[in-house]
Amino acid sequence: MASCRVRASILLPIPNNPDPDLVRATRRGDRGAFLELVQRHAPAVRAIVEARMPGSDAIDDETVAAFQRIHKTLVVVRDLTWFHLFAIRTAQTYLDSRRYRHDDPGPAAAPWFAPLTLGQREALFLVERCGPQPRFPPIEYLGIGETAFEARLERGQAIRAKAGEWGDAGLMDQGNIDSIVARVDEALGAAATPKERRNIRRMPLSLAFVLAVAVAGLLAALLFRPR
Repeated sequence: MASCRVRASILLPIPNNPDPDLVRATRRGDRGAFLELVQRHAPAVRAIVEARMPGSDAIDDETVAAFQRIHKTLVVVRDLTWFHLFAIRTAQTYLDSRRYRHDDPGPAAAPWFAPLTLGQREALFLVERCGPQPRFPPIEYLGIGETAFEARLERGQAIRAKAGEWGDAGLMDQGNIDSIVARVDEALGAAATPKERRNIRRMPLSLAFVLAVAVAGLLAALLFRPR
């Protein structure tokens, strides 16, 4: 799929991107549309989770929980074209709220992760986990400049090559994306979509106008009545 490049913080249009229509359909109550968004972006979201807890057996659990948070906050998305950035930012915020330390990959991770920064781990996992033909280039999920992304990635790859422990790090399993989609569907249960949750019926425009005129007239009569 053709997509844009992030250069000097300038975001260009993405041709043939179904995300905006899928977000709109989700807001109308189409659960299948949201699950398609999960299918499209689960590898990237899972990579962000794995960067904070490499080697952990809770990576898929936290990925599902991150998508639950994304679903709940979908109503605040303004520029629907950039849903993939919103998904990553929401996942990062969720993980921060869970107090996963940025400077400590955790006891389950291989020792060579210790000197990597969080940004270096994110760049490394996005490249490793999103496949040779990702939905969007990994750089676009982080929303940073190409030079900064390449610097983070090169540092991560250099340390990985020096350690020579990738095969022993317990990271070859990239997770089953179909399983994650099914678990997200199960986790949502009978939950309403963001629009349904508000459950507010809109007043007809003509009635709203009449009521506004009546209220304005009443206020004017009270303010300017003879003393």
